Amino acid sequence: MSDANLAALANLAAAKMPAVGKATFWKSLVDATVPEAIGKQAANVSDDEAWRALVASVRSCARAAESVLDAEQAFVSATGLDEQIWFGHGRPALAGVASRARLAAANAGLLPQWLDFDRFRRSSEQGIERELVHAAAAGNLSTEQLEVSLDFLVFDTLARKAFADSPILHSISGKSLDTLREEYRSLDAQVMEFRRAAIAAKLVQRRPPEGRQSGLKSQITEMALLRAEMAKQRRHIPIRQLVARAGQALQSLKPCFMMGPLSVAQYIAPGSLKFDLVIMDEASQMRPEDAIGALARGGQAIIVGDPKQLPPTSFFDRIAERVGEDEDDDEITLAEDSKSILELASSIFDQRMLRWHYRSRHVALIAFSNRQFYKDELIVFPSPAGQADRFGIGWSFIADGITTKGVNPVEARAVAAAAAKFLIEQQSRSLGVVAMNIKQAQRIADELAAMADRDPVLAKALAEAENEASGEPFFIKNLENVQGDERDVIMISVTYGPASSGGRPPQNFGPVNQETGWRRLNVLFTRAKERMEIFSSMRSSDILPKEGTDRGPRSLKLFLEYAGTGSLGVEPVRSGRDPDSDFEDAVLEGLRELNFDCVPQVGVANFFLDIGVRDPSSPGEFIAAIECDGAAYHSEKSARDRDRLRQEILENLGWNIIRIWSTDWFRNPDGELDRVCRELKGLISEREETRVRRVQRSAVSEQPAAPVAKEPSAPPLRQGTLFGDQVTGRSAATKRPSGGISVEQARAKLIDLRERTIKERFPDADPASGLLRKSMLDELLKKRPTDMDEFRNMVRLDLRQNTDAAQVKEFSERVFDIVAEIDA
Repeated sequence: MSDANLAALANLAAAKMPAVGKATFWKSLVDATVPEAIGKQAANVSDDEAWRALVASVRSCARAAESVLDAEQAFVSATGLDEQIWFGHGRPALAGVASRARLAAANAGLLPQWLDFDRFRRSSEQGIERELVHAAAAGNLSTEQLEVSLDFLVFDTLARKAFADSPILHSISGKSLDTLREEYRSLDAQVMEFRRAAIAAKLVQRRPPEGRQSGLKSQITEMALLRAEMAKQRRHIPIRQLVARAGQALQSLKPCFMMGPLSVAQYIAPGSLKFDLVIMDEASQMRPEDAIGALARGGQAIIVGDPKQLPPTSFFDRIAERVGEDEDDDEITLAEDSKSILELASSIFDQRMLRWHYRSRHVALIAFSNRQFYKDELIVFPSPAGQADRFGIGWSFIADGITTKGVNPVEARAVAAAAAKFLIEQQSRSLGVVAMNIKQAQRIADELAAMADRDPVLAKALAEAENEASGEPFFIKNLENVQGDERDVIMISVTYGPASSGGRPPQNFGPVNQETGWRRLNVLFTRAKERMEIFSSMRSSDILPKEGTDRGPRSLKLFLEYAGTGSLGVEPVRSGRDPDSDFEDAVLEGLRELNFDCVPQVGVANFFLDIGVRDPSSPGEFIAAIECDGAAYHSEKSARDRDRLRQEILENLGWNIIRIWSTDWFRNPDGELDRVCRELKGLISEREETRVRRVQRSAVSEQPAAPVAKEPSAPPLRQGTLFGDQVTGRSAATKRPSGGISVEQARAKLIDLRERTIKERFPDADPASGLLRKSMLDELLKKRPTDMDEFRNMVRLDLRQNTDAAQVKEFSERVFDIVAEIDA
């Protein structure tokens, strides 16, 4: 064989064995152009001429292959082609190469986009997104998932970097954070107790001046005079004279004076006493000329009031002067309301709005005033309960009510009947009744008294409700003198109605018609803590306020519409707000996958809980709130607001708070979901058990009582005793009172026990270790132990260890009795 033939075969061999990765291409080339023709030609080689022809064919194939490879290499060098990206799954056969090239040529207009993609791909080679780009280019990740995948990648990288930069995060868990928060809450409460004790200790060190102890009786002063007066049985000197002669001693003994402005002028002569601070409450009702005397006796002043509530008024003075018993309310001309010290001070000094609203235990009770009068600026905490019979607003239309000379007898009877039913059936809750004028209030009182005369059960319930010792006694008042009062339930007699059956009500609504009538209504609509019951003989459509004026009648019209229809839509349901963070969104999605009915951002007025979980047996109520340490948590300016007050308020409203910490969620989201799921199921089971107990109690109470032998009457209770048992021990079988009072009522009872009985029994005890100090009181109302075993298991060890053992031994049973009364 000649050298030329050998060279041709060598070229063919070299072309047939290209670099790794190109064999498929060469094989396809050979398969396409060589085997069939050359194979036949090789099979027919019989002489040198045939062999030379075969060699020529092989050389031609080799040159073709080399030219293709050279062209490809030039193209790759010129374009920087990445075969993996261009072909997608490695180099295809020659037909695939040609097909890919033809596809690109047919879509030449997409070249700029391809170049943009290629530039981005190259720039991402050193970034965290490299694997995402490769996965998308390979078709393993859809373009729709790229954005969320990148978000996950970025946040995951940042979280890992945060843990790497701050190794302490590895040692922080939700349990440790919860422990720190509980310790802070306890210490914060103790600081308040210690601060009070420190102030008291400092005041005790101030010895009151003895004053002049000899001479004429009229010349004796200070402590000598006080001792002389305390020794007297009668003929005491006037208070003004006592303050003038013994003022310094009085201030040393009692540094805080609580007086009305007229009492200040009456009892404290100018220049006789000076106070460091004067605090004026309900300042919207105080005229400047009445307030100036008190201000002149102080070094500093804090003036507190609501400019949207009652102004100073001489309403009653004018009524007393001008209106007889039979005169119609339509003829009353009110004295013009004057400016208050609050308005005067607001125009001169800095002011600060107290935005947190505590009173209403349901948002429906404050929603109207917040919208109409406060421009939705109040921070209102949502309620876990729906607007059922216990909470919210009730509406009763009195179709046959007629108002004559300011009195609506039919409506008065309806209100009195409702009040009587309430006083008998709901003795654990406080009640107030408000009418629009004095005459209607008196008529309601007369109707209720007549019912009590006929019903001894009602008479007893009424007497107990009116007892001042109850803390919030039952009252019947009119619109002008209800400011400052609050009750669990307020019944409102709108009073005004048609003068005759089927007629239209006159458009004279007494003080509501005045320029500041809307402020009176604002007071009226914000007295209830749990529920308002509205009794009205007219509908909102019966009120026709003048265009552009009459804010009072217009507000009354809107309120009647709200009470009748609930048109503000204030139920604590979906607020329309999205979750504040992806963290909350992930928690929400996880809980929904576990079949919990969850609502993001529960709330209505400047305050929103991260996630609310509905009660499966009562979808209108929430079983718990899930709080995440997201933006809302970290944006709080005060640790006290964030870690104590906020949660205390929510728990007092009945919320169960479950907290998820981001560190725990990042490390083990499935474990956190499992923990929250267990807690939610436990709360649901507890609520179901409570419902069963209520049904059982109701069934027992409906059965006729069995006759019992009359026992000797118990000895009278000493003052301050809340229950009859005076012994410190109690049999485990003794039945405790169960259900009936609210948490706030229990708090009031416990405070009464502390102030009236425990302090009397242990006068020298350290307040910071008292059984009912604030930190322990909050813990008892939160955990609600009903016996000593539960007390040991539920109450934190540090609180128990720092509590006076003697007080626990003597008064714990009474405390448990009160706690057991709380309506679960």
